[in-house]
Amino acid sequence: MPSLSCTPKTTDCMILRFSLPYRTVFGQRLAVCGSHPDLGNWLQAAAAVMRYDEATTCWSLELTVADTAAPQTLTYKYLLLDANTGAVHWESGPNRSIACDPSRTQRLQLTDYWRAPAQPENELLTAAFTKALFRRPAAGAAAPVPVAKGKKAKAPKVDAVAPATPAAGETVFRLLAPRVEPHYQLCILGSDPALGAWDNTKGLVLSDRDYPTWTGSITLENPTEDCLYKYAVWDTQAGHALDMEGGENRVVPGTKDRTAARVFSDEAYRYSDTWRGAGVALPVFAMRSEKGFGVGEFSDLKLLTDWAVQTGLKLVQILPINDTTATHTWVDSYPYAAISVFALHPQFIHLEGIAPLKDKKAAAELAQLKQEFNAKDFVDYEPVMNAKWKFLKLLYQQEKKAFLADPEYREFLVSQADWLVPYAAFSALRDRFGTADFQQWPAEFRTPQNLAQLTAETAPGYDEYGLFFFTQFYLDKQLRSAVSYARSRGVVLKGDLPIGIYRHSVDAWTQPELYHMDCQAGAPPDDFSTTGQNWRFPTYNWERMALDGYKWWKQRMGHLARYFDTLRIDHILGFFRIWEMPIESVEGLLGHFSPALPLHRHEIERRLGWFSYSRLCEPYIRWHMLQDIFQGEAQAVFDEYMYDASYGRIHFKEPVDTQRKIEAYIAQKLAAAPEHADYFAWLQRACSS
Repeated sequence: MPSLSCTPKTTDCMILRFSLPYRTVFGQRLAVCGSHPDLGNWLQAAAAVMRYDEATTCWSLELTVADTAAPQTLTYKYLLLDANTGAVHWESGPNRSIACDPSRTQRLQLTDYWRAPAQPENELLTAAFTKALFRRPAAGAAAPVPVAKGKKAKAPKVDAVAPATPAAGETVFRLLAPRVEPHYQLCILGSDPALGAWDNTKGLVLSDRDYPTWTGSITLENPTEDCLYKYAVWDTQAGHALDMEGGENRVVPGTKDRTAARVFSDEAYRYSDTWRGAGVALPVFAMRSEKGFGVGEFSDLKLLTDWAVQTGLKLVQILPINDTTATHTWVDSYPYAAISVFALHPQFIHLEGIAPLKDKKAAAELAQLKQEFNAKDFVDYEPVMNAKWKFLKLLYQQEKKAFLADPEYREFLVSQADWLVPYAAFSALRDRFGTADFQQWPAEFRTPQNLAQLTAETAPGYDEYGLFFFTQFYLDKQLRSAVSYARSRGVVLKGDLPIGIYRHSVDAWTQPELYHMDCQAGAPPDDFSTTGQNWRFPTYNWERMALDGYKWWKQRMGHLARYFDTLRIDHILGFFRIWEMPIESVEGLLGHFSPALPLHRHEIERRLGWFSYSRLCEPYIRWHMLQDIFQGEAQAVFDEYMYDASYGRIHFKEPVDTQRKIEAYIAQKLAAAPEHADYFAWLQRACSS
């Protein structure tokens, strides 16, 4: 076995021995990369290559950590070097760490296991399980450490900052095991008397201080003999083990070296069954309660959480909750056209959760409207939103001074400024100019400039923007309160990530280069829609997004993680390919998959024997078709919309030669003669077909 340095001669040095069982194929090697210079200082190319022992199928490496008069923490990770493909594969999971304190021991043996990235049990390490379903009672703080039973058993040793270095002769056990019910612990039962000699009342109870990693240390009574052991679930109330893992016994090999400490970072707990759970899907606006305002609110998530607990459900899934306020009409009720992928929708705010209204007349009006809205058997979107904005403005003026001085708001503003400032500016300008289509704004506002100065508290007209800072702060506060409540009760809150962004949104206004604004996303024709679907969202410019490492996506996902422990990704196939059509299209007929392999005109010509651009790439219209579609109106439609392009070909006139132009043209005629709405609807469908 290679040694990176000689045996230490002073107490300021210690030797680490890395050991990892892993069977490779010819051309593959394992290496250790970490924070020590001999481990490459986290430079992949400088990682220390390990040595393979055929007899034990184990890779090993020795490292001398010198000049450690003061304790320090070494971080590291294993990687697989594949000379056959040139690929480098890092093990999954967070960086490993070990405390190096030569005053405790001068030899430290680390026995690890490769953490494979594609194991089904890795799902248990996600926030849904660690923060909610199996959340520890003392999450976020050091949990009390039960004292192990048995004469020689020791309580797990933990350090307030980093894992403590075990003393010479000690054995440390570590196990990554998130699937432990909150009212239970894990323990170790084993053949050595210090582990209870298989007595299920005398096991070594492990600490959950670093949950989902469980730790415990002990000095074996018979260190020269092999110690067989297994992990088990420990019932603290009853004082004994309940259920032992399956499979063969684990082994601590006997050793005559009493000067070394050993750390076993074991493979996963071997469960006899798989975890199962069920949930419910319900949009927030449908979670209506007597305390609401005619619509479900974030505070009502707590009521649904209570119901989920009572019925044994583990997850609550909701629709998108981002702000969709573009027109201040019922059209904004569509949850997949958000004006910001970060901002929350004001309809979900609980007004009384901000502060009671001091104006008695306004308070009485609020109470009366609440009674009226709650009496309806549907969400009356426009009146509800108009009323909420009215009272939000009153509350903002009432609470403005305290709000601006609130340290919690100051922290929120600083941490969320990247999206919050542009959102507040966009929303205020939308209301000022009466449209979310920023291309219709005055020239100086069509691109965002000096937004921090525009929205500064000292700027004139600050209240125009302050209202939106105020609203988003309380929305965030109320939602995070509901999330915390759900987690505390073991319920997972699942969010919804729409695949597209709205064309008239903060995101398109501030970073149009990230999207193909001249294209639209949708779905191709199928049995459900013979004309396809056009969602009118711009498609993503993946090439441009890649230039900054997909920063926008990382920010978006990170923000969603502020509220949700798991996500539904709407139309996830869109991350790989999307049905894309030009901006001129109204329906989904004239699209193509992007990315896709196109056919060159020469390929078509070779297959068909001919190629005609006008025949294959332009609308194919003949007189008999007009007669079939428009019947007695055929001549009138031809005269107004089309012309003879010779040889029996008929083309649309330039003012109506795209679906979008036809839509706009007919909209003008409809505005002039609304009594003919049915006729124009029929005409538009026929022209588009």
